[in-house]
Amino acid sequence: MEYQKHEFDFIIDNVILPPKQPQEASEADWVGERRLLQLVLKVAVIFHGLRPLQNRQKCSYVICMLKAWMKFYDKGIIDQEALAGSIAGMVPGGMLALHVHAQNTGLLLNKIEDEIVFACFEASPTASSVLGAHGRLTRVFPARAFAVGSKTCGDAAFQKELATSLSQLQMERLEMAMPNSSKAGAKVIEERDTAHPKLVTEMLMNLLAAYGVPKESRCVSKHTRDEVSWSDAKLPWRRSPFWLCMRVAIQIALADADPMLSEHTEYKNFMLFVVIRISEKALARKSPTEKIHLINVKIARRVVKLGDRIFEFVLQAARSATADGSDYLQTDWHNTQRSLQTESPQLKTDSIAKDTELTLNSSKEILGVALDGHAGALDSTAFDPNCPSRIEVGQGGLPKALKVGQSSDGKIIGLADFEDWIANKLGAWVQSTSSSILHCQSLAQLIYDYESSAAKIYEGDPIQLSVMILTMLELWVALDRQATQLYPLLEDYSPEIPITFAEPLFLPRFNQMQRLRSIELYLSGRYQGSKNGIRSVFTDPHDLSFSTLFYNNSDELKDIREAIERDATENRSQKKNEVERKTAQYNRLTSEDRTLNHEYFESSRRRTVHDRACRKCKVAEEIRSLEIEIHEWPLPRAEAQAKAAVFELNGPLGFFEWRDATWKIVHDLGRRQTIKADNIEDKLYEYNDLSTWCPRQSPRITLVSKTKAFKRSHYRAVPLPASFGMVCKPCGLSFSLFDGIRSGWVVQQSEKPSIRAKCTYLLPDGPYRNLQYAVDSTTHSQNEVLANQNVCSADLSQHEFIAFASLRAGERIQWLNVLRELGSTDLNLDSEAVYYLLAQTTLQAGKPHTSNILRDSHVHFTERHFTKRLLWLLEKILSAIEANWTKQYTMSVLVSMLLRCSSLSSDTDVIEEALEQLRRVRQISLNWSRDLNLELHTRLDDAAEMKVQHRILHAALLCRETYAVDDDLRSRVMTGDNVEALVEASIHVHDNTPGNISELPLYLRQSLVKDEKLSHALENQLRTLILTNSKGINQAIRRVWDQASFENDWRCLPKSNERWVTNDTTAMLCTGSQSIHYNLLSSELLVNGRPLGRLPRHYTDSMLYQRIFGCVSKPAEMTRVSDLLIVIISESF
Repeated sequence: MEYQKHEFDFIIDNVILPPKQPQEASEADWVGERRLLQLVLKVAVIFHGLRPLQNRQKCSYVICMLKAWMKFYDKGIIDQEALAGSIAGMVPGGMLALHVHAQNTGLLLNKIEDEIVFACFEASPTASSVLGAHGRLTRVFPARAFAVGSKTCGDAAFQKELATSLSQLQMERLEMAMPNSSKAGAKVIEERDTAHPKLVTEMLMNLLAAYGVPKESRCVSKHTRDEVSWSDAKLPWRRSPFWLCMRVAIQIALADADPMLSEHTEYKNFMLFVVIRISEKALARKSPTEKIHLINVKIARRVVKLGDRIFEFVLQAARSATADGSDYLQTDWHNTQRSLQTESPQLKTDSIAKDTELTLNSSKEILGVALDGHAGALDSTAFDPNCPSRIEVGQGGLPKALKVGQSSDGKIIGLADFEDWIANKLGAWVQSTSSSILHCQSLAQLIYDYESSAAKIYEGDPIQLSVMILTMLELWVALDRQATQLYPLLEDYSPEIPITFAEPLFLPRFNQMQRLRSIELYLSGRYQGSKNGIRSVFTDPHDLSFSTLFYNNSDELKDIREAIERDATENRSQKKNEVERKTAQYNRLTSEDRTLNHEYFESSRRRTVHDRACRKCKVAEEIRSLEIEIHEWPLPRAEAQAKAAVFELNGPLGFFEWRDATWKIVHDLGRRQTIKADNIEDKLYEYNDLSTWCPRQSPRITLVSKTKAFKRSHYRAVPLPASFGMVCKPCGLSFSLFDGIRSGWVVQQSEKPSIRAKCTYLLPDGPYRNLQYAVDSTTHSQNEVLANQNVCSADLSQHEFIAFASLRAGERIQWLNVLRELGSTDLNLDSEAVYYLLAQTTLQAGKPHTSNILRDSHVHFTERHFTKRLLWLLEKILSAIEANWTKQYTMSVLVSMLLRCSSLSSDTDVIEEALEQLRRVRQISLNWSRDLNLELHTRLDDAAEMKVQHRILHAALLCRETYAVDDDLRSRVMTGDNVEALVEASIHVHDNTPGNISELPLYLRQSLVKDEKLSHALENQLRTLILTNSKGINQAIRRVWDQASFENDWRCLPKSNERWVTNDTTAMLCTGSQSIHYNLLSSELLVNGRPLGRLPRHYTDSMLYQRIFGCVSKPAEMTRVSDLLIVIISESF
């Protein structure tokens, strides 16, 4: 009869034991066991026929044993009548074997002269035995044996009683023999481990001892491979204990038949012959090649191990099987190769000439205009930018979250609008608004939305990330004020954000230091009120956790718990009725089973055959399938865990918003990575018995169990018979706080929160790269620097190495070190790495001062002699580089320090001198831009042209940065005289910024973000100056377009488009009047709605343009001929 797939797979998995095993126990292993038994029986018959006549007797015992086994074992049960008959028919030398499945026992009956020896052994070892073994597990079979006289064994009553007992033991698993484990404090039967064989090895064997005597039985030792595989299944797959029992029985039977034959030669040849037979079946079935290969390997290994003890006919069969297997594998490989081969079609070549000719039949007029080199005037087109509103305030008085970072001019302006609102208006909102859950939700949502937009744009930019973190902290303070007013208990718990958390921030302006100081004072007060932060909300449930104490004072939560437990009690009562019904059904079926006998019929060949419709077998199968699902109590046993579960299901929404927002700041901003959680089992909000009590979605921080609920484990059903106590289980869940977004256990995130990595410049590749530690902190000493001179790069002098590494050695003396280095020549100020070092020094906040808003590291700005000396050195350096536009990094250092002087000093003379030097820097940088712009129009290759554009951009950005003074000084730099420089530099920035700014160096990308925010800060004042006095903007435009002439005043577009100012040029004879538009935010200059001397951004961003011209923005003109827009690129390229 042909093997079904699952039958043959069972044979391969257990006999060949391939590396990839099933991951779940089969529900009908008895089918595969019977087919395996048939296969081995057929092999035994063939093996018997090929052995010499004098050796055939050995195999005859095996054949008889296997035939008897086939007779009394069917459908996973033992036919007690057939077993009793087999015992009665035993002859001297004969043997019976059986596997008592439910008791995990192998039993051997061997008739020796006038007695029968009963031997037993454990079929599958325990899990602890397998795990404790090094390599394979060595086992000795059998474990125990008793000899009973033939007279006793020949008694029909004895045979019937023994067969009946073994038949019942085959089916019934008693609790006393099953291994136990503990879950949620309850004792449960562990179905995944093996049953203890005590009911056979102890009870049955002790009963047999009353009729016989202990007997020394032949023992065999085996190195067993008890494989266990499991993945998302109720029960694991184990290598069949039935197959082990069969091998032990065959080995002992062959050894008993010829005790003089050493090393079990007969058995090993027989087992090799079994594998050869399996190989033949696999080839006939065209099994997968990997299985054929594994069978071939197994045959080869057994042949080698047998050596010269292999029987000749077995050797020939092995050679034939492996040869057939190799041929099969080779054929399959050739077929696979052929299937992967493809033939390329032959391409036609008769159309090459036609396809390489281009005919332009209607292009004479257009080409003439292009060759002539003169562009006609573009028609004036209606200009309607349709700018959306920049920021909207909702009903609660807070900005609408969806508007954060969604400005049409780019997300940076939208972020700047939002940051400006938080800096200037949030405090007033907090003072005028009463606390509410809605406000907590709104503030938390603002934190999430703002961070999601800002973090991507500001990535890698310490200055802008500092602004983002400062803004988020102010939002958090507002949220914390709301939450503590709503839930006073929260004041007893730590605010979680360390007081020192914001010390690494870059704060270029004095008012930012004031804002930071307010945050630190608030945090300090919160820590004092919370008993120095001993209690934390980010701990697992315990008696003093926030959830427990809040529950203790909440009648609403207590009512919810009472309702949950009331429903559970009602369900448990229904489960008790179900247990009683199924127990009655079990008792009825077992009573019926005792009264039934197996049914047989006589076949056409006059053989007695077991009827497949046997009623006794059906009843036995029904008994085996009877089980009842357990009832699990919904809440954990531990009181703190139960209270925490109820709290999380229906607790205070405002607290959850506060907790999630706090965790976002502490963890997402303050930690570099998340320790991923393991053993994630049941989430509270998804647990069926409790999810119905939750009226909202799960927050980010919630309760998750590290242990499975009983209902999701392999303990979810109990086989009958079962008592009501076995069915009723406590809650199997053990809750811990869990981060649902980052997938980590909250208590395992033990790294101290710090934003230092986000607020630190990374040095570029080069000679300074291994000095990153000198930028990261101020904790190193000058002695350490001197001791580490061995790491100095060959491209640096020892003096420059020491000067660079020592600059930040000591937080309070950093500015003194800066002053020293500005007066020396040790540091190359025109280096990107040195600029980053000085920016880190001059802008980072550091530790707070005890009595001054200025931080410890910046308190020197209160000393007049220090600031005057600093300004003198800066002026000296400025005079040295004035005529050298290559010193742009040096100029960046000067601008940064001059702005610092104007911001942090309170001395009016110092401020005036700093502003004067800034005016000088402004003019020098603008002159650099003009000189470089002239060079751009000379003939340059693409690389040189891009480099010049970058220098123009850098110089123009430096010019504009001189306007970035504090708000109280802005009126002194935003005067009519300064509008011309500001607008001209802005146009240079816009015209020399590529469409894809990712092509720019990191420093320029960061400067562009800073510059766009500067445009936002200057917008209102610049608009006022332009509308009241047109002289500055007119002169700036004439600088870049010498044909421009204006008679009228500038005007502003209507509301929502007010970022645009417009004017009309004086009418000319050839062109007429043209409409001019200038964007105060983006610095875009349009003539009749189109860029002046440049292509629109959608042209330069196209792949075709970039493929031809690269990322360089080419000078260009546009004209219209016969309704066709013609673009003429300058010949300078």
